[in-house]
Amino acid sequence: MAAIEADEYYEIRADINGDGIADRLASDPIRDFGTGGGRWEVFLGSRDGSFIPAGNIFMHPLAFRVERLTDTVRLWTYFKASASGGKLGYYVLRNGRIGEWQSIEVSPGDGGTEVGRSIYDAIFPEAGRFA
Repeated sequence: MAAIEADEYYEIRADINGDGIADRLASDPIRDFGTGGGRWEVFLGSRDGSFIPAGNIFMHPLAFRVERLTDTVRLWTYFKASASGGKLGYYVLRNGRIGEWQSIEVSPGDGGTEVGRSIYDAIFPEAGRFA
């Protein structure tokens, strides 16, 4: 396994707010990530090609989903706490700013529950992953 360089990071470019302009999510250095993920800065793209900071979120790139509603966007994430469970939740993106994380505990992992796995799979299907 190759060593991770001190400045390597993850980056996702996608239109998360539905305005037709690519946005950018950039992680803290990968070396700071645990199995549950790490901190990401969210930048909204503008028509002139620049990016405007919207706030930060904590996530793993394999457990991230965007849900666009009428006047807001939910950024769904999962924070792994143990082999069997963790917290499932979302950040609300409204008016260009990231709000507080809303969450519930679920058990989708090994030794988890059928309900927990079903909820996780519904929100983070393999085909819909960004990474």
